[in-house]
Amino acid sequence: MKTFRGLCVLACVSCLFCMSFTSCQKAVYDDVDTPVENKAGIPIKFIVSSFERMDARSMSFSRGTDVRSICSRLNLAVYNGTQKIKQINQLSTDSDFGTLQLTLPEGKYKIVVLAHNGAKNPTMTDIEKIGFNGKLTDTFYYCTNITVGSEAQSFDVDLKRAVAMVRFQTNKIPANVSKMKFYYTGGSSSLNALLGGGAVKSRQTEEIAVSTDMVGNPGSFDIFSIPRSDSNLLTMDVTAFDNENAQIFHKRIDGIQIKRNFITELNGSFFGNGDDGGGEIVNGQIKLNLFSNDEWQTIKMTY
Repeated sequence: MKTFRGLCVLACVSCLFCMSFTSCQKAVYDDVDTPVENKAGIPIKFIVSSFERMDARSMSFSRGTDVRSICSRLNLAVYNGTQKIKQINQLSTDSDFGTLQLTLPEGKYKIVVLAHNGAKNPTMTDIEKIGFNGKLTDTFYYCTNITVGSEAQSFDVDLKRAVAMVRFQTNKIPANVSKMKFYYTGGSSSLNALLGGGAVKSRQTEEIAVSTDMVGNPGSFDIFSIPRSDSNLLTMDVTAFDNENAQIFHKRIDGIQIKRNFITELNGSFFGNGDDGGGEIVNGQIKLNLFSNDEWQTIKMTY
């Protein structure tokens, strides 16, 4: 009797063991066959490959080129329609500076890349009104549409210059000048990345300290603005201050022509009409040069 009971117990244990083993095997089999959703997205890479030059030529780069020689900040924004969904910011101190990597779900997107030397990252919420926090510097942009599929992709970024430069050149700087201030209107400090032009009418101010090694030498000051479609002329107030912040020289200049990727060179004897000046004065007029690589345009104006 005991032997029969022992055999029954042994048979029950064996059945339970087999059922348990079969159940475990079935669970593992299901896990292997179930596809895993890729929630991270598809890898996308953007590599800075060229910058537009002031002389309208392109500076091409190899993969090993140090982009740090051109700019100190890179910013990339991804837009789904008009909504920004992602932004990446890089500093020139980052080891991967010049290569921007991210992952995106499959779909269609608009990409904007900015390269500049500003102290802060721009506000890129609105693709048609990108604002630069702080003074405007030499700035480049790239805007394109991409379609993300099921495979990783890599894109070369060919940057265009977004700004015009005004180079204000003077005669020798007196010893009592400690600061130059440029206040100007007619351009923009915000970028419409879709159109590649100025987004709003801006009142821009640039203050530049005069160092001791600049005193006694002709001055050269570079300022930047983004030309608007409805305006290609700046009005500029230039003021020199002493160490006590008192105004000692001032001139207002109207009708300064600007053009994207061009330098407008403005020469004159700002600190008086002495013979020690570096500017060219012709019958009380200044010489204004707007130039690119293949042509020079000269405009004479009085200030």
